[in-house]
Amino acid sequence: MLSAFSQAWASWKTAPGVALLAVVAFAVGIGSTTAIFTVINGVILRPLPYPEGDRYVALYGARTTEPGTFMSSSVPDLQDYQRQTTSFDVFGWFQPGGYNLTSPGEPQFVPGATVTPSLARQLGAPMLGQWFADDTSAVISSSLWRRLGGRPDIIGTAITLDGQSYTVSGVMRPGFRMPVAGTAMTRGETELWIPLDPSPSNPNPGSGIYFAWARRKPGVSLEQATADAKRVAVNIAARDPERHPFYTAVVHGLRESPLNNIRPTLLALLTGAGLLLLIACANVATLLLARSVVRARETAIRVALGARRHQLALRYVAEGALVSVAGAVAGVGLSAIFVRQMLAAASDFVPQTEDIGIDWTVLTFSAAVALVTGVLAGLAPLWQAARTPPNAVLTEGVRASAAAPVRRLSQAFVVTEIALAFTLLTVSAILVVHLQNLGRVSLGFDPAGLLTFDLTLPRLPTPRWRSGVAWPGSGPPPGWPSSSA
Repeated sequence: MLSAFSQAWASWKTAPGVALLAVVAFAVGIGSTTAIFTVINGVILRPLPYPEGDRYVALYGARTTEPGTFMSSSVPDLQDYQRQTTSFDVFGWFQPGGYNLTSPGEPQFVPGATVTPSLARQLGAPMLGQWFADDTSAVISSSLWRRLGGRPDIIGTAITLDGQSYTVSGVMRPGFRMPVAGTAMTRGETELWIPLDPSPSNPNPGSGIYFAWARRKPGVSLEQATADAKRVAVNIAARDPERHPFYTAVVHGLRESPLNNIRPTLLALLTGAGLLLLIACANVATLLLARSVVRARETAIRVALGARRHQLALRYVAEGALVSVAGAVAGVGLSAIFVRQMLAAASDFVPQTEDIGIDWTVLTFSAAVALVTGVLAGLAPLWQAARTPPNAVLTEGVRASAAAPVRRLSQAFVVTEIALAFTLLTVSAILVVHLQNLGRVSLGFDPAGLLTFDLTLPRLPTPRWRSGVAWPGSGPPPGWPSSSA
């Protein structure tokens, strides 16, 4: 094996121009394929950062008249789902939002969420401390922890959120996401979590925007969980038909939920990159095939001296693998550039962009692609050498014996490349039309000159009537705003 690669290296040293062309062709093909795989690995293949994350689902409300639209849920609905479903061993909900962190350090806005403790504790232990110790606990992300100084003794430190004091009870590990992008109205990484009372004493418990997560019991399929949730949705609609017209439930896997809109685009891009890689293989195979004509006499002499077919095959494969591996190394560098450009152009459509990057899975994929393409590129000259009798080369000459088979095979490669190019153009046209259609979606208003902004109102202090002290009368104390205000 080592001798085959050393001979391949010595052979390529005599033709550096051809080797450079082959490496460039492989770099473009492998680089584009690796770039698309990097994105797919980050948003589809990488496991969720939770124990048994493949069993977690997101549960939404929906209307049968609008099957593509999902809704948040109210607390009474979520309590019904929690009590009446039988397919889940974990059930909880959260409310995305944001907080003004005014102490310690400089004031800053922190995206966060309130989450039921029963759900939070099942998503994995914090890196430091624990999940909520009491109602005034707060768990922070590792990135926020570093911004606050990164002190190991931060557990027990008081922080001020929207004018209220909380105590840091835990610091989550790097890479933890809750919620994951696409499963709620969130933008960017959530950096703070505080406990959500699952049974609030609220005069209007139907208000608020909540999203439910659940974990399927072992052996329960997604279809069974969906049927179970739809059964409860029928009961909810019967209980409150005025607020639940045409009501039903939708259950999605956490990995699948954010991908419904971008999956066709990713598959189209992967198909296009695969076609480009096949064109690169055909180009390199044509180069190696033309070079094999020049080396036909050398190959014939080796066969005449006793070289076996597997030895010739190993040498041709080694030559193809050598340039493909070199192309893969250059392609990984190109893919890093391609990924940055893709994420910059599609950051509003691709979820979890902060988790997308080149890791060992991507490098393993690139190495596997390099070996496969190297073998494929080396098969063409091997096939030509096997079909050319050595005595014909030695007696009739190289051109007379090898030119005709090589010409036919080269023509076949040209036809293949043209067919692949037309297919690639078709896929590209479909993708361009798809992106244009996304940009032409009517908003229902003229967006020219309009701006958007987020406004987070300070949270009111916890009233006595919610802290367990009875209030003589119904509803909140006089002067206390209702939840619908």
